[in-house]
Amino acid sequence: MLDRLLGRVWLLGVPLGALIAAVVILAVRPWDGSAQSAALSVERATLRPGAIVLVLANGSEEAARVAQVIVSDAYVDFRASHRIVKPDDAERITISYPWVQGESYDIELLLSSGEAVAYELEEAETGSRSAKAA
Repeated sequence: MLDRLLGRVWLLGVPLGALIAAVVILAVRPWDGSAQSAALSVERATLRPGAIVLVLANGSEEAARVAQVIVSDAYVDFRASHRIVKPDDAERITISYPWVQGESYDIELLLSSGEAVAYELEEAETGSRSAKAA
């Protein structure tokens, strides 16, 4: 008798547990990239001969570390006085890249957390410009 009762509880508990798990997963939405914003954003870009200088701002509560930089699908060298950008702080990085005036470039900053910050540089020309996220 007890075995039959435990069997019925088990048969009811498994579907109920699966339903609860599905509701939790739908509420959290781990696949939704918009729920997690990158810690860094590009505030300003300045172009100098042979270099692109980006000012990065960290608006999150955690430090962010730039691990690699990609310009137009190629990994490039970069310099920064501090690769770690503290919360509510800004940092300037200099990307070594022989850009061509009038060309457009897609820049991707890969963070040590696995996140990526995308930036699009349209019609490159010497000087500064406000950031426009890609």
